[in-house]
Amino acid sequence: MRLLVVDADLSQRSALAALLQQLNYVSVSHIDDIDIAGELIHQRAVDMVLVDWQILQAQPDAISRCKNLAGQLHLPVLVILNKQQRQRHAECLQLGADDVLLRPYRPVIIEAILRAHSRARILSEQLEQQNQELKRHQVSIQREHAIVEHIFANALEINADAQQLMDFHLAPASNFNGDLFLLNTSYMGTLYFLIGDFTGHGLASAIGALPTAKAFMTTSAKGLPVEEIAATLNSTLRQLLPGDMFFACIVGEIDNAGVRMRIWNGGMPPLLLFSAEGELRKEFNSQHMSLGIMEPNEFERDVMQYIAEPGDRLLGFTDGVTEVTNQAGRMLGVQGIKRWLSDTPDIDIHQLITRLEIFRGPGKQLDDITLFSFRCGQLPAEKARIVPLMPWHFTVTIEGEDIRLINPITHLIEQLSAQRGLHRHSGYLFTILSELYANALEHGLLQLDSSMKDDDEGFSAYYRLREQRLAALNSGKIRIEMSFNPRQQQIVICVEDSGQGFGYKEMQTGPQGLDALHGRGLNLLRCLSGNVEYADGGTRVTVVYHLDN
Repeated sequence: MRLLVVDADLSQRSALAALLQQLNYVSVSHIDDIDIAGELIHQRAVDMVLVDWQILQAQPDAISRCKNLAGQLHLPVLVILNKQQRQRHAECLQLGADDVLLRPYRPVIIEAILRAHSRARILSEQLEQQNQELKRHQVSIQREHAIVEHIFANALEINADAQQLMDFHLAPASNFNGDLFLLNTSYMGTLYFLIGDFTGHGLASAIGALPTAKAFMTTSAKGLPVEEIAATLNSTLRQLLPGDMFFACIVGEIDNAGVRMRIWNGGMPPLLLFSAEGELRKEFNSQHMSLGIMEPNEFERDVMQYIAEPGDRLLGFTDGVTEVTNQAGRMLGVQGIKRWLSDTPDIDIHQLITRLEIFRGPGKQLDDITLFSFRCGQLPAEKARIVPLMPWHFTVTIEGEDIRLINPITHLIEQLSAQRGLHRHSGYLFTILSELYANALEHGLLQLDSSMKDDDEGFSAYYRLREQRLAALNSGKIRIEMSFNPRQQQIVICVEDSGQGFGYKEMQTGPQGLDALHGRGLNLLRCLSGNVEYADGGTRVTVVYHLDN
């Protein structure tokens, strides 16, 4: 503890300094000028000040100045009084002193007083240190939040083209949004949307948004059905989320005419479809449990389908909207939303938000709020296509044990989608490559006969046999060769296997309708490419895919 004695009388301050050193206070200084004391306090070189009353008589504001220079740190200031000045005790306290010392000094009393004020000083230093640590921690947290917010803003940014198709509003209750709203268009021009609500709100609930967004954007870009998208999201979240978290959501698909809808609703408020006049046409109520709860084999894939009229309006919202409460304690509810839309059919999202805020009044927003509105009708025509300019050629060979462990098609599509102008074709190319690879594996290497799938029992037996033969496979190879000709704007795909071939000619003359239990693959390849050629007994097949088809 560093003590400072301020006294104009040299003999008096020297005597007190000597006494303090006898009481084991090693660091004791003494001066005659309170202004010098202020400089030492500012430099944090003093822990306690003992000032003579005569100094205060000349400068009554000396104590307040010293304490101000100490800042948030507590600085004990004790005033020294002699016998004639004892009646000044109360006045000293009024000037800001923490205590007084009486001359002649009684060492026991002085030691007790100094110990008490030393404890207060030490506690103040500890408190300041903790405050500094908290400030550093707060700065670190704010920086981390800023980084996470930047990542979320970029990762969850809605496609600019799709953004023009819907009117929407997102209002988180805290820095991070537990609600999620996503839009995307497939390579076929179909519009996909997702609106959902993770358990709770804030960073803990928003953490599932990134894997959900990635899975949704990937599957919707391929044009997968909404039930498959929902199943993929469920599997992803089932693995990632803790047991007490889930994701209520709606996955919807609207065709490029803007009227045919396919909706999967798990745990969300209903989607509402209104006519242009405000009449309620359809409610898409929840039919399933939220995502992240059920095992993949228990997942329910039923969807609702409806054909709207041009000009109809689809409105979606999270429970943060329906659970808004006014000052009287009454919730808005779904009925309140219906009433607003029926009374004012042309009300837009921003007007809805304004009405919502008026309904809530001065109360605080307690939950994340998300709304969207879609006006049914023909979706905008696709923008001018980006044409690939660079020729390329590559070959991939899968052989031996890798055939059992790796499905190369997904990796190939990821590489192709990264090429200029090919992203919009990724769905078609995925279908073509998947069919060619499946034929090479099942009919070439595993020597499976598609005629086994003529009935339901045979269909199951076919895939049981496929699993058995694939597990036993330890040799063979499949070679995939692809090349692009920019002048002709076509991709040539050649898949070759080391098997014994198969009766492709019989397949060409067999059942080829989409309702047939087998043989549909060749017909599908012809629909997508128009040019399919088999060679070498069926071990080699070449498909030409035209980008301008």
